[in-house]
Amino acid sequence: QMGIRDQQGAIAIVYNLMLDLQNSTVRQQQIDWLRKVEPTDVFERTLQLSQEIEQLDVRMRLPLLDLTIPALRQSSATQCQQWIKCVQSLAKIDGQWSLTEFALYMVLWHRLQPCLNPNLETKVQYTSLEEVWNECLVVLSALARVGQTKPDQIAYAFR
Repeated sequence: QMGIRDQQGAIAIVYNLMLDLQNSTVRQQQIDWLRKVEPTDVFERTLQLSQEIEQLDVRMRLPLLDLTIPALRQSSATQCQQWIKCVQSLAKIDGQWSLTEFALYMVLWHRLQPCLNPNLETKVQYTSLEEVWNECLVVLSALARVGQTKPDQIAYAFR
């Protein structure tokens, strides 16, 4: 009900998902930057939704991003490119990409491909998980090591 179905609400949600939850200084820099580059109505909508989105369970962030995609895909290629650049800039304000920022950006970038490249023909490359199983194991292994130092913790996270 946050505005998932309209473009302005959807992009305000995306911007909120990119705001830093751990570092209030970085978060304020991101907000100040958004104030300069976005139209007033989009910026104000972003602020209106910030507290509600900030209180969301972290496991709901990717599903929420997914829910914004249909509204965002109704946009022009130029608008989509502008939003992608804005999301990149929000992520890079502190000089580095966090794993969360990178994951959100990659999901957004892939899901907006029909909007970003309307003439691009998409073809299915893989039809089963077995075809990319080794790559899946590499990704899962890397994720299991994030925040873990002890081998038993890493093994548990991997499982």
